[in-house]
Amino acid sequence: MRRLRVVSTMATLAIIALALSLTTASPPAADAAAPSPSTNASLQYVLVEATGGTGYRFKQYSSFASIPGTTPVEQSATSSRQIRAIASDGNRWFAILRSSTQNCFATFTSYANLVESRPHVLRCVDSPIDGYRGVAWDGRFFSTVYHDNGITYWQTYLTWGDVVTNTPYSTQASTRNTDGYRSIGYDPTSQVYFSLWGSGTAMWFLQYATFDDMITVTSTSESYSIPGNPPYVGLAVGPVNPVLDVYVVAGQSNAVGYGTDGAQLPASSADAQIRFFYRQGDGDDQYVSTSGTVTTLGVQTANFNRGSPPATSFGLEMGIGRTLYAQGRRDIAIVKVGYGNTDLASQWNPANANGLFTVLRDQLSAATSQWNQQGYRTRIAGFFWMQGDADALNQSMAANYGTNLTNFKAAVRSVAADRDLPFIVGRIRAGSNLPYAGAVRTAQSALRAGDPLTVAVIDTDAIPVASDNLHYNSTGEIALGNQMGSAFTTLSGW
Repeated sequence: MRRLRVVSTMATLAIIALALSLTTASPPAADAAAPSPSTNASLQYVLVEATGGTGYRFKQYSSFASIPGTTPVEQSATSSRQIRAIASDGNRWFAILRSSTQNCFATFTSYANLVESRPHVLRCVDSPIDGYRGVAWDGRFFSTVYHDNGITYWQTYLTWGDVVTNTPYSTQASTRNTDGYRSIGYDPTSQVYFSLWGSGTAMWFLQYATFDDMITVTSTSESYSIPGNPPYVGLAVGPVNPVLDVYVVAGQSNAVGYGTDGAQLPASSADAQIRFFYRQGDGDDQYVSTSGTVTTLGVQTANFNRGSPPATSFGLEMGIGRTLYAQGRRDIAIVKVGYGNTDLASQWNPANANGLFTVLRDQLSAATSQWNQQGYRTRIAGFFWMQGDADALNQSMAANYGTNLTNFKAAVRSVAADRDLPFIVGRIRAGSNLPYAGAVRTAQSALRAGDPLTVAVIDTDAIPVASDNLHYNSTGEIALGNQMGSAFTTLSGW
């Protein structure tokens, strides 16, 4: 299929599709890259059958050919919204959902969350037309099939975010306009497309060599027919094995917990259930203390560069981890990398090959590799950032903080291979006697204004601080971590 980027809305699809002349175009190189499935991911064909209302059966098959006549691994569930299409990029799951008169676009961090209806709903759009018949990801493009007023439309998108905002890369009207599609997908192992096609009283499972073949229903495989035209609403290939959700905590001294005392941390039985890895210090990777290997959540050695530090300390991870666990999340882990008195302009700047962003990336890789060896498929689920005081000491750094933070967020999401990764920022305190705190605070607030669906900014002005009026004390550190954990839940939608 020849593809040309076209901006449209569903209300103008018919006009655009009939008038469009497609010409050859190549996507930008940066958008062509796609996250690869984890090496220990178990890819399965997942077939979704509607059982009435918002009830569904999720069925797992080991191959396309095994779907007819094979007893699947099956789970029954109730969805918060009606399912209209599902897809997977080998790491996450995606869905187009229907709620009353709205089409909703969501991501799911794992197959379990898809089945249990725990979506991160990015956007719901009022639409009287319930027209979506499928969505697929082929490693370069998302594609949707949409039926409206007797015509089937195909649209391709560079990113899931483009699907959410309906900013297509190309639009094409199908030469076959029967409303027969029930789902479409792509198998990254066999490198073939597939669809469910229903007509009359039967359903067919079809495979295709190319995207164009799928549009024209030119199958390269034998058609597998199931009598009765069952109410299937989705078919996709993706990982179904358990996922360890990894939450990253990073920043300077208030991320580390410089003002805390580990002896003041209240006990919690949840800590033993939360996996943990940390590396922290004071200055540019100095005075380091680290877990070295993966462990469970707990206090850390307080190897700070000051007169009489406490023996142990803790940071935002305690409140974050305990809050997420209390909200029902299991199989979770936290990686913490923090260094006091460090700036974003240079030390944390991703463009600095010898900087702390490289340290963060390497420590994250070290931790996830160990969890992979334990049999988990790891996925970065959220990022928590508490930093900015150092930049508020310098006029130039403060003036450029907004640009640097935006670039930092993009680099974090690139490492996570998740363009919609929830990004939670603790805004630095007002009244901290930092001369350019206002500029940094404004930049932090603006980050959310520019990305309200996936960014949260926490007001820290009322958080209790130590005697230096800059660092949060033990009570404050727990309170801020709790707020950050709750903000993540608000962004993720469950």
